[in-house]
Amino acid sequence: MSRRISIFESFLAVLVIILLKVGVALGFGRYYSSPLSFLFDILIYLSVFLFLKKRSNLKVNTNEVSWLPYLGGLMLGISFYLFGEIIEFVEMVFNTDEYNLISYIRGQSMITPGLKTYIISILIVSPIFEELIFRGLIFQSFTDRFSVVKSVLLSSLFFWIGHLGSDDVSEVVTIFLLSVGACLLYFKTKNIYVCILMHFGFNFSNYLFKYFYYTIVN
Repeated sequence: MSRRISIFESFLAVLVIILLKVGVALGFGRYYSSPLSFLFDILIYLSVFLFLKKRSNLKVNTNEVSWLPYLGGLMLGISFYLFGEIIEFVEMVFNTDEYNLISYIRGQSMITPGLKTYIISILIVSPIFEELIFRGLIFQSFTDRFSVVKSVLLSSLFFWIGHLGSDDVSEVVTIFLLSVGACLLYFKTKNIYVCILMHFGFNFSNYLFKYFYYTIVN
């Protein structure tokens, strides 16, 4: 028998993710420059997932769907990233400070594309574990307690809190909207794999564009 994950437990899980990630970043450097930091990252996600899974005893839905939702999820993830890039570009155009196209490109190319552990993390580890935690457990548990709209907003808020660290308006908006889209997709398809593919599409687009910007700057 499943039990509901409380708002406090959800917040606690997100807080643990943030604190441990900050600790890993301080101890090993950012962008997974050390394979050990990559392993710690997996351990953090796995520990939080198992904690919530044990507390709720929920089963993550993997209902069979046709190929169309998978394709739609992938395209939706790419679309969300492009939407965020458009918002950021508009910010750059209307910014009154000394912020031009060159500085925009340099700002987007801060990640060195040669870090294999970073690539594996954003393309595999993050999409899988974040969807399992935020959609498969937290959002699903909320829908048993609240309305769909409230469940979407609450779980998306926690997802956004788990990605704090930017004062960039476009990034804040995009991350929240990505979560809203993933929640609705999970509610509609009852298939976590579709959400994982959507998340992968978003992160892959993110990496691809940063690689492109990196080649321009260097």
